[in-house]
Amino acid sequence: MKALLVVTVAVVAMPAAAHAAFPGSNGRIAFSTPPCNSGAACEGPSGVESLVSTIGPRGNGRAVLPCIGGTRTVEPVSRTPRNLGGPFEVCADVSPTWSPDGRLLALIGAKGLVVANRDGSAPRELAPATDSFGTPAFSPDGQRIAYTDSGDVKIVALAGGAPEVLVEGADSPAFSADGRLAYSRKGLVIWVAAADGSGARKLRIGREPDWAPNGKWIIFECGRGICRMTPRGRRVQHVQGTKRGAGDPVYSPDGTRIAFVDRPEFGRFTVFTVKSVGGRKARRLAPGLYPAWRPLP
Repeated sequence: MKALLVVTVAVVAMPAAAHAAFPGSNGRIAFSTPPCNSGAACEGPSGVESLVSTIGPRGNGRAVLPCIGGTRTVEPVSRTPRNLGGPFEVCADVSPTWSPDGRLLALIGAKGLVVANRDGSAPRELAPATDSFGTPAFSPDGQRIAYTDSGDVKIVALAGGAPEVLVEGADSPAFSADGRLAYSRKGLVIWVAAADGSGARKLRIGREPDWAPNGKWIIFECGRGICRMTPRGRRVQHVQGTKRGAGDPVYSPDGTRIAFVDRPEFGRFTVFTVKSVGGRKARRLAPGLYPAWRPLP
């Protein structure tokens, strides 16, 4: 599993991708802008902020949302501008995910799991952050959010209340529209289970699973880039147009495209989309991480 929300001296390590593949028409894609990667995240005085942006499916009309999850105080280090003489505030919004009706946006903020309106307004905290925290995913009814916390998948009600452990020793939860749960263990092996975590079945090596809107396929990060398989771990196929190093895959609400991130050894993390079947050339959208595709009614 990729690093989750971990506080360092001046920057915040990013969580694994959030997942939502609920059926509908294809709305805007939300994604995190990593520190000093591009756009608003590098325009602030600190150069280490992370904000959430949205963009059209063809790369049009990018909009940067306000800081939804609050700020944290950090100390300058050698990688920050020298004119910062003392502690400063940074935004740390990462790993956005949409509710099934596309009206709400959940993400990991500076202090924990936060849910807000789709424009970033009226944010409220649902669960406090620990030293290993991330990967939110709405349940199909939109009333609960699963997330990774200290090596377990937990779940909390949208109405509030104490979080509960859903699956021990797991991470990167993803719900199908019909209520099944996919997740990985130690970021290495993908499992599927019922929505309550029962009846778990081991599939194969991989990480960051996401369900197709019709529930017939699971996409995941594999050694060749992005692959897909059936919910029983069969008929494994490489998604054409992706290559080694690609990650953070998520289906479009209509199932025809996949958004993913190209993570080169050197250079910018960049969000792309590609046809889910028969794609040859991926479409570049913007520098960023952790795409989440908004479903429209």
